[in-house]
Amino acid sequence: MISGTGAFNQNPIVAIDNVSVIASIPENMGANAPIGVLESTDPDIGSSLIYSLVAGEDDADNTKFIVDGSTLRSIANLDFESKSRFMIRVRATDQGGLFTEESFTIHLTNVNEELNRSWFAAKHQALNIVFTWKQRILQ
Repeated sequence: MISGTGAFNQNPIVAIDNVSVIASIPENMGANAPIGVLESTDPDIGSSLIYSLVAGEDDADNTKFIVDGSTLRSIANLDFESKSRFMIRVRATDQGGLFTEESFTIHLTNVNEELNRSWFAAKHQALNIVFTWKQRILQ
């Protein structure tokens, strides 16, 4: 039985347009580079979500990234020649403590490292990849 106002907490609804690949991003973007923006929806109107990297299936590279608000960032420079694919697991938690999780793969693209690095950095500074979650209920 639900008492009070009749409202109750519901899990965030989470899905991604392409579950197997988050993004394909160029290598050598530097430490703290924005990889993309995390987005999701919650059926609880007005609820805000907190994103975090969590242990679980496909979390092998969580230590290479941080979540800053809703922005996924690299901790260090990502180099294609060292590793070209990264696996992470992200959790979206609503104000009531309910959550959902999803695993993602980030692919690096190889770039010509002979290019002028300042030109490359300026060219890709405004890289904006949005991760959109729509429907998948867990917990």
